[in-house]
Amino acid sequence: MVEIDYSALESVLGGGTEEERYKAVRDLVKSGSIGAVRPLLAAMGDESFRVREESLRGVCGYPAELVFPELEKYLRDGDDANVRTAAMEAFPRYGKRATSYLLALLRDPDEEIRTFSGVMLGAIGDPDSVADLIAALDDVDENVAHAAAEALGMIADDGAVEPLIEALKKEFWIRYPAATALGQIGDPRAVPPLLDLIGDDMLQGAVIEALGNIGDPSAAPALARLLARDDPLTRNDVIAALVKVQSKIDSIGQEGGDGLGEIAGVLGRDDVVRHLTGSLSDPDLEVRKNAVVALGWLKKVQSLPGLIELLGDFEIEEYVAGAITGFGPEAVPQLVAALEMDPEAEIKCALVRCLDWIGDERGLLACLGLLQDPDAEVRLQSVMALGGASSSPAVEDALIGVLADDDPDLRSAAAEALGKSRSASLEEKIRSAMPSLRGEAKAAAVHVLGDLEGDGPFQTLMELASSPDTAIRAEAIRALGKKRSGLLESESLLAAINDGNPLVRAAAAVCLGAAGSPGPVSHLERLIRDKDQSVGAAAAESLARVGGPESAAVLMDRFAEAGPRLRRAIIRSLGSFADKEVKHFLSETLKDPNPEIRTAVLESMAANHEGRAAPGVIVALDDADWGVRVAAIRALSASRDKRHRAALIDRLGEERDNVIKKEIVAALSKMGDRDTATSLLPLLHEEDLRLEVMEAIERLGAPDMETFADYFSKSGGAIKGLMVDVLGRVGDPSFVPFLIRVLEDEFFTVRAKAAHALSLIGDSRAIAHLIRSQKDDPSEEVRKEAARSLKKLGETR
Repeated sequence: MVEIDYSALESVLGGGTEEERYKAVRDLVKSGSIGAVRPLLAAMGDESFRVREESLRGVCGYPAELVFPELEKYLRDGDDANVRTAAMEAFPRYGKRATSYLLALLRDPDEEIRTFSGVMLGAIGDPDSVADLIAALDDVDENVAHAAAEALGMIADDGAVEPLIEALKKEFWIRYPAATALGQIGDPRAVPPLLDLIGDDMLQGAVIEALGNIGDPSAAPALARLLARDDPLTRNDVIAALVKVQSKIDSIGQEGGDGLGEIAGVLGRDDVVRHLTGSLSDPDLEVRKNAVVALGWLKKVQSLPGLIELLGDFEIEEYVAGAITGFGPEAVPQLVAALEMDPEAEIKCALVRCLDWIGDERGLLACLGLLQDPDAEVRLQSVMALGGASSSPAVEDALIGVLADDDPDLRSAAAEALGKSRSASLEEKIRSAMPSLRGEAKAAAVHVLGDLEGDGPFQTLMELASSPDTAIRAEAIRALGKKRSGLLESESLLAAINDGNPLVRAAAAVCLGAAGSPGPVSHLERLIRDKDQSVGAAAAESLARVGGPESAAVLMDRFAEAGPRLRRAIIRSLGSFADKEVKHFLSETLKDPNPEIRTAVLESMAANHEGRAAPGVIVALDDADWGVRVAAIRALSASRDKRHRAALIDRLGEERDNVIKKEIVAALSKMGDRDTATSLLPLLHEEDLRLEVMEAIERLGAPDMETFADYFSKSGGAIKGLMVDVLGRVGDPSFVPFLIRVLEDEFFTVRAKAAHALSLIGDSRAIAHLIRSQKDDPSEEVRKEAARSLKKLGETR
């Protein structure tokens, strides 16, 4: 333990420079003494972010059992607000380790301590604290109840929905955070009680926001009616809520019912459109974004000028371009007119992208004049857009001209666009232009000849393969590989294999791999030993396409002495060889210290679809490198082995990284096992994974009926609704009796979804039950959905 003069360090923390204070904090952290905790906590109130963060990191490095009692003392220090605030920041940094300690404080006699505890439990977000926080909603102190309601919203557990609905009946100070919390949880059960409060002036803002966050279409009519009142105080809030409702419906492909027709009717009124158009210049980013999204849905042509003008708003350009593109060809004249006004380069690029995405030839041809624009990015965007009209003679001529541009990105884009052309005249035009082209421009033209359909340019390319220009020789050889006919017997290819320039030899290796026969293997086995790594890499990849088992031995032999680039190429190539020695080699190479090599091994295994070296792959799920873990997941997915499914499912329960979780879900969905669908059901509780999980279950097929029904019975309304949606997507008739029972569910939104799912399955057994729902269900939404489903079933019978 380092000896520390605490009084001297505290003096520095009180008046030293930022660097001195930072060093003092570092010294305190190094001391490892519990005596350092108080000065570290005090330093968390420092004006310097660097000092604050370092002190917080230091405090949280101490064991919880040593630090928590000290932090509790600081919470109770009513004379030093900075120290108290610091303690409240420190507790949540311990995560779930702090839950039990804070739950004890939630029962403390001091109402301030109870309040602080509720705030911190919300910041931690541990579901294990939900029951105690629900109990705290009835605390005698309204501040404690307020903090508990906010915390429950932050944790967003379905189990808090009913207690929070009850809290809506209490005094305003509790109702407000309860309404907000219900919106954060997003359960449709909260919609009716929230709608009952929508006329309360004090709560209206919170209720509108909560209804938007829930996104249930049943709230749409009330929100639309509120918007129709044209109240300037609520108008933007209501628009934001309606946008969220529609966006949530769009994200899960749900049909919205008649309520959404009412949204469109109200949003489409002239006065609302004028307000939305005016909101495009609002200083509030969210207001501008919501106006853009709403106008994109409405497609009112009078809003186009305002949307086009907003293309310069970097923060929401993507939303604006999407809205404009949604107008289709109707937007083209105004986009072209905006281009003719010669706006700044960034706006031109955005206008061209919109024209490109719309794809109307009139708009694309308007980009021809921009090929001479002084801004390189404008020229590049225009070239890429013109690729959609590359068969036009005027566009052909213009793009051939771009091949001579000094900018390599422009040349490459023009060559790619021309290579997609199916014009009968293009080959002759390229040949005619060739004598006037030099250097890289000529190489780009050669590339185009290789991309053109048919063997017409073959003779021209053979001549160019003898060019004194290295780049032209290499490009011609690569282009000839795409033509194949007569190439293997040609002197040009033999000369390229022995060319003094590695660029040409690498092109020859690529060309040999395109031959589609084992004839060139001996040349490739020689080229893989080339002193230039790029030549060897090209040869290795070609051997994977045309080599036999003996080539695998050559690749493995070369691996030991190869550089990193060639080693990766060899590993990728070995994935094409189903050989026992290769299997062993890959297993051993999976232990390589270089994560890029380990990743390449796993990618090679995935490409082989054999799940080779499975134990090593499973171990790689715990690799320190993120990319290796992803590659391991994909390799196990490719194997389609039940043992590997179990490993992935186990990993899913332990993993905390949502990106990795999504990879695992995607992998499991490709492995084709109905039992896996059952294992994925709990993930419907995780909002970030719901879409992937629903798609996976749809692909895998219906889960086990008994398990599904049991899980359904224990779930809240939001999850039940998702589960019913899944059954509709899967379309398994064996679930029809279950869905018929769901028509009696306590949640009207779930009943409506069940009616819709039954229409998707299309089983006549549902008709009598849907008739009863249409006639007797207390919910108008359910009755309407049952009527729609009956109509659909009638049409399909």
